[in-house]
Amino acid sequence: MKRKRRKLAAIICALTLALSSAVPVSACTPPLKPPSVEIPDITFQPDDALKEAISNAAKNWIEKCILATPTVDYAGYTHLSQVTVEKIPYVESENSAGGTTVTIG
Repeated sequence: MKRKRRKLAAIICALTLALSSAVPVSACTPPLKPPSVEIPDITFQPDDALKEAISNAAKNWIEKCILATPTVDYAGYTHLSQVTVEKIPYVESENSAGGTTVTIG
């Protein structure tokens, strides 16, 4: 009989402790209702000057970083004293959309 009372008292204490800590938290927390913001569709069409600037920047980067012949004086992973990369063929042609097609290789 004493064991049942102790067990019942322990259960009641545990429930009281759990409810007393959970109820104030839910009472103080406001409901989360984020504002509804409509994001418009944005279409960007660069003008001819910007398109030309981007094209020139890409062409200059390709010529400088890819088509130039880089040379490595020393490669530590082999016994080579010099490594040379061959130049890659590069052909430009006008396409039907009014742009430039670049063929590499």
